[in-house]
Amino acid sequence: MQDFAFGENAPGPDVSFLSPSKVALVKNSLRVQRFVPDLAIEIASEGDGFNSLISKILRYRRCGTQEAWIFSIPNRHALVYSESRNAIVFEDQEFQSPLIPGFSNRLADLFAMI
Repeated sequence: MQDFAFGENAPGPDVSFLSPSKVALVKNSLRVQRFVPDLAIEIASEGDGFNSLISKILRYRRCGTQEAWIFSIPNRHALVYSESRNAIVFEDQEFQSPLIPGFSNRLADLFAMI
């Protein structure tokens, strides 16, 4: 997990995606990177409260992350927040993002790997 500069604190999303232009900004010597990822994904666990996860996702977006997802494995769906859409994506639908051109996978297939 990598920490990023999300305002006052530096939480690390469970999964982060960086565009090629941001990869060059990574400084391995820093514990907290001085930028935010393009895509952030949180995977809900039993100890996570709904409001806590939503707060994290909204903070990511406020700080400049273009798209943020919450994966709920027990409920077999995901929540997506971006400038272009806020939606619930169900297990028979595709996980895809314009930030990862050419990548698409059914949520059910992703959940099966976890």
